[in-house]
Amino acid sequence: MQPIQIIILLFALFALSRVLLKIKREKICWKRQIPWLIIWLAVIVFAIWPGTSSFIAHYLNVKRGIDLLVYISIITLIYLLYRLYVKVENMDQTITKLIRELAKKK
Repeated sequence: MQPIQIIILLFALFALSRVLLKIKREKICWKRQIPWLIIWLAVIVFAIWPGTSSFIAHYLNVKRGIDLLVYISIITLIYLLYRLYVKVENMDQTITKLIRELAKKK
């Protein structure tokens, strides 16, 4: 196992433990944590068996496994950015509504 694989594996195990701890403490809805569990488990699998990404990549007609991982990472980041944008917009609307209601009461 290469040093970078060990580093990635340790980080993924740490991140997975944080997700599981938050689920255990019920600070976060467990259903919303399923994507994070899948992501960190996939990182662990790819760190231990790097050939897995190449196998999946060839099945999907992508030349290299690392290319597939980069594509998936970019798509995931764009999706997460969109979800954050939607949440911020919803919070902005909620704050605006609350401020208007408070202003009416005064």
